[in-house]
Amino acid sequence: MSRSRISLTSVTAVVVLLAIAIAIVISVQTKDNLLAVMVALLIVGGYVTALGLSKRLGEGSRLRKSDGNYHLFWGNLMLVFAILVLVDHYYPGNFVWLVVVFIVWMAFAILLFTIRPKGK
Repeated sequence: MSRSRISLTSVTAVVVLLAIAIAIVISVQTKDNLLAVMVALLIVGGYVTALGLSKRLGEGSRLRKSDGNYHLFWGNLMLVFAILVLVDHYYPGNFVWLVVVFIVWMAFAILLFTIRPKGK
């Protein structure tokens, strides 16, 4: 019995297509078009973050862990951006504070992703 394999590219394409489909359904049900883009960003951002965590925490070369950091950063960026836009959409008037939160998040993300363990 042979084991079948699927490429990461195929899984990513499926996740993106499902995210778009779910986002369209939610957008149509709520009659809010901005929600479609943000829901898709939340789903894809969550997937990319999970992918980055699995690469960073898994066994492998330094290049693989660096690739995991890359995915973690961009996945978190998508998640934070979508959350901040949704907060601003449903609670308007907080744009300046949301920009401050975003800048602080970026500073911490850059700091955390560039810390190297001792001895490596």
